[in-house]
Amino acid sequence: MSSKLHQKLNLRLDKKIKYTPIYDDYQEITIEKSRQNAEDYRAIYAAKSKAASLVLDVKTKKSDSITCRTYDWTVDEPLNSNYAKQEFEDCFYLGNASWYGQAENKNQQFWPINDIEFKEYSPYLTGLFGDIWSSILERYWLSSNGVAVIVEQSIPLFVKKNKTSFCLLASSKEPYHNQHLIVKLKYDICQIDQSSTKTDFLNQLQLFVINNYFARPVGIPDERMFKSPIWSTWATFKKKINETTLKMFAHDILANNYSNSQLEIDDKWQTNYGDFIFDTNKFPDMKGLISYLNNLNFRTTLWVHPFVNIEAENFLKVSLAFLEVRAPDGLRPAITSWWDGIAAVALDMTNPNTTEWFHKQLEKIRSDTGIDSFKFDAGELNWLSRLFWLYNTTVTPDQYSIDYVKMASRSGRMIEVRTGTQTQNFPIFVRMLDKDSTWGYDNGLKSVVTTALLMSILGYPFILPDMIGGNAYVFEGGEIVFETDLIAYPDYQLYVRWAQLTAFLPSMQFSIPPWHYNNKTQVPVNKICKELVDLHEQLVYPILIEYANNAVVTGEPIIRPLWWTDNSDLMALKISDEFLVGNDILVAPILDENHYKRDIYFPVGDWEAKNGTIYQGPKMIKDYPAPIDEIPYFIRKK
Repeated sequence: MSSKLHQKLNLRLDKKIKYTPIYDDYQEITIEKSRQNAEDYRAIYAAKSKAASLVLDVKTKKSDSITCRTYDWTVDEPLNSNYAKQEFEDCFYLGNASWYGQAENKNQQFWPINDIEFKEYSPYLTGLFGDIWSSILERYWLSSNGVAVIVEQSIPLFVKKNKTSFCLLASSKEPYHNQHLIVKLKYDICQIDQSSTKTDFLNQLQLFVINNYFARPVGIPDERMFKSPIWSTWATFKKKINETTLKMFAHDILANNYSNSQLEIDDKWQTNYGDFIFDTNKFPDMKGLISYLNNLNFRTTLWVHPFVNIEAENFLKVSLAFLEVRAPDGLRPAITSWWDGIAAVALDMTNPNTTEWFHKQLEKIRSDTGIDSFKFDAGELNWLSRLFWLYNTTVTPDQYSIDYVKMASRSGRMIEVRTGTQTQNFPIFVRMLDKDSTWGYDNGLKSVVTTALLMSILGYPFILPDMIGGNAYVFEGGEIVFETDLIAYPDYQLYVRWAQLTAFLPSMQFSIPPWHYNNKTQVPVNKICKELVDLHEQLVYPILIEYANNAVVTGEPIIRPLWWTDNSDLMALKISDEFLVGNDILVAPILDENHYKRDIYFPVGDWEAKNGTIYQGPKMIKDYPAPIDEIPYFIRKK
């Protein structure tokens, strides 16, 4: 044995669960079992070495057709201090099953997740750690064989994965080093008996996990955000916003006969980042401007974030009050960088004094100006400094993201956040990470579908796709250039296909306006987009509201994978470019450039096209036509 206790357990999750313990230098193995009743029992396995006892405590609990086993690996009374740095590692083989869940992944948003690869361990926390994780993440993996793996939230967890397995590592190394956590590895494996539930066993297991390990939303977000488009200043104006641009934008929206849920005032309205003060050179009369926009029937939301740059007046205030994330010694501010500042502090959301202070700043803005609500950006762990100390040291650092969302939710149901972990209960929209204006799974159009499916499985039904057409970022050397007047407008074809897809998701969001393409192409982009908004409001919106309310009661997703209709359908288990809106609409968007037809897989059921043709599934139809002004969708006949 080395100075670390490095234990491995290899688990092969096929139809049956098998485990093979490998104990290194452990010699003696003892087993103690106890049974309370036929459903619940416990077994303790202890493997002893000269220095410590390695203990596996397995508790089994059965509920109807689902059996869950809790595997709890600990070290019992280590005899020397080296074992304080113990690590535990368990690996799970994927087998022939399709796997779902895990996390939003900026560069590999595949569905199922089998082909995602990151061969080095990364801290399993919200944020981009080596471009692996992203803003939405749960310690949850679901197998098409009817097996779910759920890791306890308190575990200092690292994960790695290849195409055949994924591995869990519990360790006290960075970024968990300052948290007072017991290093152990504890997870549940739940398996469903498929004998009596052959077509919906996966649905039942999914809902069991959502209702027993997470939490259903307590209500639905603002209904107008479901119905009509959000109009954001970001992609089309970037930081070049002022009173004139906002009025012009609002009038252009109305002149082109578009509806709205709200007009979103994005970066940069502040004089300094971290001061909740409007730049009066840009906005000399913010209260008057908001009133003007309200009179045009625009509600307004304001972009906010948890950073205070060193040039802000609030920098000294928050530092003296210990409201920011601290350096490891707990005595100094932890200076960090983010996309709008090379020297800043992040407000410590695990500190109740910080969240109360932040909330009061927002409420003051609301009362002073009449702003209706807020767009909460960031909230992930990667924006903290490499070494940091949080106010709450008894939890994993993900508590920072949890408490940020909790604080944001105090502002009402007309908000959006872009991070999620253990926050499914809040009745708010969760936005996808900023999308690039590209076609692929690497944060482009294709990833909008797969991200929506991922969010559904992780228990976040109120999905806010990013802006139609992507963010039109300019890149230099692979990095986004924020300080530029240039806008890399998406090709009209990408823009139209993006709008078609978004029309069937829970909310639509424009920034680059459809009328930008007037006189730039013979394709009537503006007309197509207006018709898509009408389609969303008239056909899709009522169905969205029905299934949003259903999510509150049952935990079922609004946007569903094709296998939701029949879990035994092997083809449906792998479809990544189609989805269902509830059980009512099958959507097969065009996700490739210069494609005007596509193969469509129809799951079980009778599906009616716009022209009245009915397709009976399960069936694959080849080369279904989809001209630039059409998106294939089908209504399920009841």
